[in-house]
Amino acid sequence: MIEYMQDSKKNVVGLDIIHDKSLDKNFAKKVLPALEFTAEKHHGHMRLLVKLDKEASVKELYQIWDEAKHGLNHHDDYERIAVVGALPEWFELNKIMHSFFDHADIREFDAAHIDDAWRWIKH
Repeated sequence: MIEYMQDSKKNVVGLDIIHDKSLDKNFAKKVLPALEFTAEKHHGHMRLLVKLDKEASVKELYQIWDEAKHGLNHHDDYERIAVVGALPEWFELNKIMHSFFDHADIREFDAAHIDDAWRWIKH
């Protein structure tokens, strides 16, 4: 399941990725269209914080990524992306994200530093 985080406002979107069986379907049907709408509305100034559930597998993250790369038409509009709670196996997917979001500053934060991630993403 993917939920919008409470601190999401305007061009700053926080997504909490929670491990469950409907993870990729939820993203494709609900989250992806909303991200596209927000990116189009705030052309060139989209900021995204992604909080990863420690139970989410790399396979699940790749499924989400597969949906994202085919559905995100405004990937050049992202200027900052914060990934909170990254897994050790995240490294390879992180390299792929950097090449896709080539205009974005992408940073990783430990789960204990989520407040730092919000501060960075908002400023």
